Amino acid sequence: MAVVAVVVVAVLPRARNLWWLLALGGLLAGVLGNLTDRLFRLPGFGVGHVVDFISVPRFAIFNIADSFICVCIAGIALLTLRDVPLGEPRRGAEEARETSGSGSEEARETSGTGSDDGRNTSGPGAEGARDAGARHAGTARDIEEEGDRA
Repeated sequence: MAVVAVVVVAVLPRARNLWWLLALGGLLAGVLGNLTDRLFRLPGFGVGHVVDFISVPRFAIFNIADSFICVCIAGIALLTLRDVPLGEPRRGAEEARETSGSGSEEARETSGTGSDDGRNTSGPGAEGARDAGARHAGTARDIEEEGDRA
């Protein structure tokens, strides 16, 4: 258990994807919960018994830490099978970077001239708002190319 905790603590700082962070954090929580029982419960230090207090008839007896370990290992297996990269940036952080870059300057510079379909979209920042919606629909590369064209 201690080895797993050390490995997770070593890998966790490199994780940038929200799902990987949740899976690794939950695994660490479960491992540390069971490790705490092993270290500090009777009969003695390092040989203690893990307390299992949830009993499902005709199934298993377990505790919350066991549940975290099982669910998070299944999540890690799914993330691995789906080739989700560990270091992929979190969506919120990526979008914040995009809006603080050239995209926000474009929104400030636009004057909102209306639309071709007759809807009233004039007003300060109306065109910038449409551009912001388009930015969220594309990839980072699409956004960079769009900024180069402008």
